Amino acid sequence: MSVAGTTISANYAVVSFLPYTDDLSRWSGPGNNEFRERLAQAFNSGQVIRAVIAKSENPIAVDAGADASKIKKTFSVKADWIGKVVEFNGQKFGIEFRRSP
Repeated sequence: MSVAGTTISANYAVVSFLPYTDDLSRWSGPGNNEFRERLAQAFNSGQVIRAVIAKSENPIAVDAGADASKIKKTFSVKADWIGKVVEFNGQKFGIEFRRSP
């Protein structure tokens, strides 16, 4: 049985991929246009992408719609996560990440 990227076995679940979805309408700041272009390129070409995790000092403000480009954050690369953009309509996007072997 499979549910949203998870294969369920007799006594435990094995995650085969990690889905990530978002909507660019809530994004602003100087990198928005470049990120949108890169998403379109990866979606149209099937290009493999890597995950970069941004951690905000104030996630509550970001969730409330504040301009995250003005809030201090740290970044970490997940080098063992290989991703593919599986959905992109110019606003909403979906990425499936899998661990590299």
